[in-house]
Amino acid sequence: MADGRRVGVAQPQATLASGKMQENKFQIDRRRRPRRRAGFSLLELLAVVTILGIVAVIIIPRVSYSRAQAQEQACFQNKAEINTAIERYNIENGELPDTMADLNNATWFPDGIPNCPVSNNAYVLNGAKVRVQGHTTGSH
Repeated sequence: MADGRRVGVAQPQATLASGKMQENKFQIDRRRRPRRRAGFSLLELLAVVTILGIVAVIIIPRVSYSRAQAQEQACFQNKAEINTAIERYNIENGELPDTMADLNNATWFPDGIPNCPVSNNAYVLNGAKVRVQGHTTGSH
């Protein structure tokens, strides 16, 4: 340029009559550079939301299936523990228990006889076999 200034390069400002510099020590020639805004564009936000939606669609069903499967396995394990307690009761007392309350021994079940984790119903004894088959509302 004719006056020796280059476009886009910071130029020192002139001093005031008092000899002090102005507030900004450099003035940038912004004619050629467009000003960029801080933040994300709508397209970038839309892409992120879409990706998060796809991940949620894949993950949520798997987590809920895993939880249901774990509850079913816990129910099976609870029934096995109660049936073991029935056998122990028979060995110690020489007879089979009449009700589930007979098994409520702190040695066998310190926290009480468990409920089914799937339906939260109490287990019941099958009268003929004296085994736990299911719950009060049926088995699953």
